[in-house]
Amino acid sequence: MRRPKWLRDEILLVAEVGIRLGWPTTGPTEEVSRVSSLLASGTMHGEEFLPGPKFRNVNGVSRKYFDLYSARPSYEGKATNGGKATQEIAALAESDPQLVLRLAEDIRRMLAKGHYERRDLSFLSCE
Repeated sequence: MRRPKWLRDEILLVAEVGIRLGWPTTGPTEEVSRVSSLLASGTMHGEEFLPGPKFRNVNGVSRKYFDLYSARPSYEGKATNGGKATQEIAALAESDPQLVLRLAEDIRRMLAKGHYERRDLSFLSCE
C-alpha cells in the first residue's frame, strides 16, 4: 500500500515550525520530532488507515520542512518537489503567517483531544 499524500493540515503543522523559528535552513530536530510524533498515528487519514513504523517519521517531516522552506516566494534557490499544496502553504506562510499559526494551533488542539475533524478552509487555494 502506498503512503498517503501529505494532507493540507499536516503541511500546516510543519509550516508552523518554520514560522515560529524564523525559517532556519533545516528544521530543528526537537521541533521536527514533535511534529513527527503528532502525525505518526495517522489520525488525520481516518480510522481505516493503519500507519507503518516509518509513517511521517522524523526524516519525512524534515524533508517536508525543506520542501516548504524552498517553496517560499522569498527563497532564491530552486524549489524541491513538494507539490502544489506545499507551494500554496509556503506562500500563505509568508503572506499571512499569523493565519498559519492559528490554523496549526487549532489542528494541534483537535489532535490532543483525540477528535480530529478536517475544517473547511475553502477560502484557501490549497483546500
